Amino acid sequence: MTDDQVDRYEPDSVSPPGSTIRELLSERGMTERELAQLLQTSEEQVDAIVRGAAPITVPVAQGLSRIFDLSAAFWMAREAAYRRWQAAQAALEDRRRRSRARRTAAASQSDHGAR
Repeated sequence: MTDDQVDRYEPDSVSPPGSTIRELLSERGMTERELAQLLQTSEEQVDAIVRGAAPITVPVAQGLSRIFDLSAAFWMAREAAYRRWQAAQAALEDRRRRSRARRTAAASQSDHGAR
């Protein structure tokens, strides 16, 4: 495998960093409420992060680093990878939608031209 092939690795799916948080909470017997208190944020914010609906910010990454003994860089890298994957999926879906629209328009024109 060449360096270029490694650099272009694109997984089929990427889990939100919240899935790692959920696992770590479970391992430690902690709740999202307790995590929110330690992070000095709301339970709603922690829930949104765990679900992948809200991003991990630098202050949250720093807090997670203290709590779970994983670097802030780890959390920021997980967040970036997840958001890149989401953007790639959205772009792929957009290309598929445009392709379907072009095929539908071409078929419609073909039907009208045959009359």
